[in-house]
Amino acid sequence: MFAAGFRVVRQLVNGRLLAALILAPVACSVALGAAFLIGLDRSGSQASTLVLFLPGLMYGALFEIVALLPLVYWLRRRGSLSFGRVLFGGLLLWAAGVALQLWATSEPSIVAWLSVAPMLMVPGIALVLVFAFVVSRERAA
Repeated sequence: MFAAGFRVVRQLVNGRLLAALILAPVACSVALGAAFLIGLDRSGSQASTLVLFLPGLMYGALFEIVALLPLVYWLRRRGSLSFGRVLFGGLLLWAAGVALQLWATSEPSIVAWLSVAPMLMVPGIALVLVFAFVVSRERAA
């Protein structure tokens, strides 16, 4: 029973997909942590620098499981898995998530959204770029 389940997981998750699942949240974490460090006044702060990088790791891993894995499986089933399609679909899903988050937590003002949205898009761009690059290379290998 265990061996059959392992075979199914092995068919669904190959080495490139596993590498993308590990590397992409790290890229998201670095991008979000760098954005926090740029905009943070460190003079009176006692917080550890590691604390700034953990939310990006968590958001990146969650986004991969909820959005990017279904996207990759759907594109793979259609036979149209490519860098451009994973990149476009992933960025579209991340932008929709950012828009929903801004709509749920702030006043619906375009000016306020345009001031915050670019900072929220940077970790998603890093996450989706790394994920799409690693996953799309499986066809070439």
